[in-house]
Amino acid sequence: MSAKNRLAAGSKKTNRSSPSVENRRRRAEPLSRSTIQRTALTIVDELGLTGLTVRNLAQALGVTPMAVYRHFENKAAIENTLVDLVVGDYQVTNHTEADLHHWLGRTFGAMHQALCEHPGIIPLLAGATYSGSNAVLVLEQVLQRLREAGIGSADATRLFYGLMAYTLGSVMLMDSVVLGQYRESKAVLAELRRQRRHGFASLPQSTYPYVVEAAPHLATHFGGEGFAQGLLSIIDGILGKAAAPQ
Repeated sequence: MSAKNRLAAGSKKTNRSSPSVENRRRRAEPLSRSTIQRTALTIVDELGLTGLTVRNLAQALGVTPMAVYRHFENKAAIENTLVDLVVGDYQVTNHTEADLHHWLGRTFGAMHQALCEHPGIIPLLAGATYSGSNAVLVLEQVLQRLREAGIGSADATRLFYGLMAYTLGSVMLMDSVVLGQYRESKAVLAELRRQRRHGFASLPQSTYPYVVEAAPHLATHFGGEGFAQGLLSIIDGILGKAAAPQ
């Protein structure tokens, strides 16, 4: 049973803080921090950050809220680990391209995929309310590659945050329907993009001539397909500017 279904079932009980006997029996293995984090991430994926409470999390796990509090002080302490969990799962810098352009493209491409599949953690990134070695290690490795390429510390920092802003913005521009179907078949995604293209193309051309003209391109970028091309364009532009003599 998914976390969402367990939450729905639990909401019908009179005493929501106490798991059913069935849930108690289902939890045969010891409760761990990792299990709590994984279940919390599933809830955030399905319901967003506002849908995550210690009570709902406990219901999904089949334990009492007090069992969760034995591992985490509060909800915020759990949320603070989710970014690091996702970054570690996707190992966004675990590749060895020698070319800096390609290395950056693959790194932020992997980050884009991670955020598309777990968009609920984006507010945690924006507020910098996360902790852990995985997320900081990504920053360290990106800065290291840029510094080794002869780019100054200030320019390297600007490049990192510029690429992060583009990556986050690309995901946030994808509507909830597209994000919800991100793991679906290519045929499903193609149909969603066709509908998007048709929506732009159907606007009155006399009023929005340039929007209608750009309909095929707008639909592609809105669905995330244009992300890689735009990313490489930004990398080329910023690296070229950073390498130019001052």
